[in-house]
Amino acid sequence: IERGHLSGEPTGRWDAASIEALKKFEATQNVKVDGKLDSKMLILLGLGPRYDANLALPGSPVAETAIAADDA
Repeated sequence: IERGHLSGEPTGRWDAASIEALKKFEATQNVKVDGKLDSKMLILLGLGPRYDANLALPGSPVAETAIAADDA
């Protein structure tokens, strides 16, 4: 509602108005407009974890490079 995508008052329910608001938000973010919540959408909405390219899962090439650099 703060960004003007939801018409009307919030009801606390995921309904047709919520889906339309999400579609409007998706369009402003230049992502696929499908009205579906996924992890990327939650992050864009500020409701998920922040993505940090400097963090990586153990065993990934980025993590192994960081470990090698720390050992040097």
